[in-house]
Parts: sequence; C-alpha cells; structure tokens
Amino acid sequence: MLGNNSSPTGVIHLENVSIPSTSTIGAVGAGNRISYDMINFDRLLYAVFSTGASKKLIHDAMKYANERRSFNKPIGDNQYVQDMIVSMKVQHELIKSISHTAFTHLNSGSQETASLCSIAKLHSTEAMCKITQDFVQLHGHYGYSTPFLFEHVGDALGLKLAGGTSEIQKMNIYNQLLKEMSA
Repeated sequence: MLGNNSSPTGVIHLENVSIPSTSTIGAVGAGNRISYDMINFDRLLYAVFSTGASKKLIHDAMKYANERRSFNKPIGDNQYVQDMIVSMKVQHELIKSISHTAFTHLNSGSQETASLCSIAKLHSTEAMCKITQDFVQLHGHYGYSTPFLFEHVGDALGLKLAGGTSEIQKMNIYNQLLKEMSA
C-alpha cells in the first residue's frame, strides 16, 4: 500500500458544468446520499483490508516464532512471544467481527451504517498499527531493518490516514451518537 497510486489525491475544480441525466449515478438530487454511502463503503474497505493483512502477519509471526531459535529453543516457547501473537489473533478476530457487522448494516441500509463503518475503520486501523508494532518487535533488530520496517509500518500507518484519520472517525461516531440522541 505504501505509495498507493490507485487512489490519487488532488484538487478538483468544476465551474458551470452541465451533466446530462443519462450520465448521472442514481436519481438526480440523490448525489449527497450516494456520496455518503461511498464514503461508508470506503471506510469499511480499510477494515476488510486490515482483516487480510493481520491474518498474514499472524501467520508470518507464528512461522517466525517457531523457526527462530534462541538458547536452543524456538522463541515461540517463551510466554511473552505467545502473548504477543495471541493478542494479534484477538485483534484480528475483533476486526473481522466488526467488519462483518458494519457490512451487514451497510448492505441493509441501516441508520447505524455511518457509525459502524467509522467504528470498523477506527478499530481496525488502530489494531493494525499495534499488530504491526508487535510483528516488528517480534523480529528484534531485524524488524528494525529499513526494507522490513518500511514495508510493514508504512502500510499500517497509511491505513490510519487514508479514508479519514482516527480523529475524523471519532468525530463521525460522536456526531452519529448526537443524531441518535435527538431522534
């Protein structure tokens, strides 16, 4: 994902543009709702991406913990290594669960969709940073080597930024709670 060129960012300036009705997406006047649905879907995609990425990191961590030897035994025999990997697995399962719940609500058009997609994005990207940190730490000094570090840490940090930062997700979740209170 580092250097992701599939999602260019830039300024778009339109003035006096006329769009024929045959070129619109959805009904005329429904653009705002469609935009919000796409934003929710985009946020959910980061959670889904985190599900797959975390699964791979856990697999690689298990492999490394059972192959890397220290003091004539696999480092995976140490409880602190086991704890690190188990924590990664717990976070992975939570990401999966939240993603599934958010997708179900998105698919049904639920009023909770915006909040749940933001929760999924917030939790999954924060969890991916922690999972990645543990994965790098598990590898010790090698985890700090430049190509290894940038490959993993850059992607985790990029997930937190793309699609709205964690602070934006929190703001959105709070605003959705305010809407629920006034309903």
